[in-house]
Amino acid sequence: MYLGPILFISCLLACFVICFPTYKILRICHIQDIPNHRSSHVVPTVRGGGIAILLTIGLACTFVSLFYPFRVPLLAVLALIILSVVSLIDDVRGLSAQIRFGTHALAAIALAWSSGLLDSNGLAASSGAKFGVSYPVIVGLMMLWMVGYTSAFNFMDGINGIASFQAGLSALAMVAVASAKIADLYTPPILIALSVSGSAFGFIPHNFPRARMFMGDVGSAPLGLVLAFLVLWICNTQGFDLLIPLVIVNLNFVLDTGITLVRRIARGDRWLEPHREHFYQRLVRSGLSHTAVTTWESVLLFLTAVVSGCVAKAEIAYQIWALVAAIVLWLAFFIFADLRFKKYNALGRAMH
Repeated sequence: MYLGPILFISCLLACFVICFPTYKILRICHIQDIPNHRSSHVVPTVRGGGIAILLTIGLACTFVSLFYPFRVPLLAVLALIILSVVSLIDDVRGLSAQIRFGTHALAAIALAWSSGLLDSNGLAASSGAKFGVSYPVIVGLMMLWMVGYTSAFNFMDGINGIASFQAGLSALAMVAVASAKIADLYTPPILIALSVSGSAFGFIPHNFPRARMFMGDVGSAPLGLVLAFLVLWICNTQGFDLLIPLVIVNLNFVLDTGITLVRRIARGDRWLEPHREHFYQRLVRSGLSHTAVTTWESVLLFLTAVVSGCVAKAEIAYQIWALVAAIVLWLAFFIFADLRFKKYNALGRAMH
């Protein structure tokens, strides 16, 4: 009865503690984020703290498997390890966008295939049969979701606390959505979601409101992939009708990244290169603090999570309306960010 809360609190405390030796090791190894013209910070800061989050989640997965056996394919473990290693290398010396995206894609394919999502009785086949969509199309959409969200989470980790709060709140919201439909919460995907949430919250004191260290790509890329996979895993075990509510609680990172990408392509920018054009970055560039922007993002995420939980057992029509409402809410926030940024820039030009 108490395993879920105990697991959540244990992961929170474990990650918080593991962060201290992680910080010392990273500092000794001189793994730091040096500010440049694209940065949202102004002082060199230790980077790669996401290692503590991954270690905590790994320990939690081992613990859960002892009491609630579930298949952890070797290929899935290797895929996540390779993704973490490549992301750590990117933190240390930088890698091309092609290598990063390629690694994200290979890891997503390996995780989906080895976990059974692509089996003849898995989510891809069952959902395709249910909605009359061909198997290759469903598989393509699943890969687009996993790879896209991994990259989006990676891109959105740019100011203090934003990625940690997103992971913590969205994973916890997924548990709430699932709990609205099922009685038994002690299933592997739910317990892993609780461990992800607890680990992310345990990292927050080291990153927010002032950052002793950043999560880095080694944390953000694997976390994004795991969160995207949890959406599909929960649907695979609890029913496809939870898909829309689960997507709603992860919508803001997808929308921010997707809209920003389309705008940069339309302007003819070199869209694969790093930039500061995300809406949350525009808010920071318009004079708001990291704390203020992250707080606003988290409050809006919480509101959409409440809506998502309310429609978890509702008919598809109500879920679609909830999805539309969540999209409108985030679009209104993005418009506010754009208007504030343009006004701030206009005021700056007028003063000069």
